[in-house]
Amino acid sequence: MASESVTNIDDVIALSRDFYDDVKAWLKDNTLTEMLEYKAYQNKDVLGPNYRKDQWYYEKLSNFKSKFMGIKGFYIRFRVDKPLRDVIRKIDGEVEYIDNQMKMLDNLLITARTRVKFYEDIMFLISNFTYGNY
Repeated sequence: MASESVTNIDDVIALSRDFYDDVKAWLKDNTLTEMLEYKAYQNKDVLGPNYRKDQWYYEKLSNFKSKFMGIKGFYIRFRVDKPLRDVIRKIDGEVEYIDNQMKMLDNLLITARTRVKFYEDIMFLISNFTYGNY
């Protein structure tokens, strides 16, 4: 969101939609890494970069969700400050959209968190192996 002051709900919605478009574009271009067989993850040159990339993906999703929450808070505050019927209708539509986006991000966050935990479990398992036939 821009740092300029906005007082018109249409300006706020336009700024918000720019952010929504940026999030959609990022989600289209970025995904979790492809799951490999366990044996491949025994190599630190495979495990390390995949772990970091998926951890970065998780952090980015968390950042998006927190920004959506901030935008939603701004809309709710705007709704209280400007209780006009047409403004309230617009705000309610935007808040509903934000809620849907946050639900989608929650699903992606669960998947990413599970993947990061999977890597951490593998690192724990490997660090506790005794070298030999395994």
